[in-house]
Amino acid sequence: MSDSKRKLAAIMFTDIVGYSKLMNEDESRAMQLLENYDNIGEKCFSALGGRLIKKIGDADFVEFPSALDVGPSSRTSKFVLFFTL
Repeated sequence: MSDSKRKLAAIMFTDIVGYSKLMNEDESRAMQLLENYDNIGEKCFSALGGRLIKKIGDADFVEFPSALDVGPSSRTSKFVLFFTL
């Protein structure tokens, strides 16, 4: 058996639906949405033990120590974004 460390993790991938279309229609609104999304997402992810692994445009790749933490994070960020816009 090798000496490599193994761990269990839950992975969540997020994306803003319709972001590319909005970017073509109203770039300033799309950029504001992305800024809000980033701020809210980071707070939700870290509050529940998540770690942002990679960000590409409007997409986030996040790792959580447990699958039980992914659901609340995704629901919380959706709820807050809905009422922010």
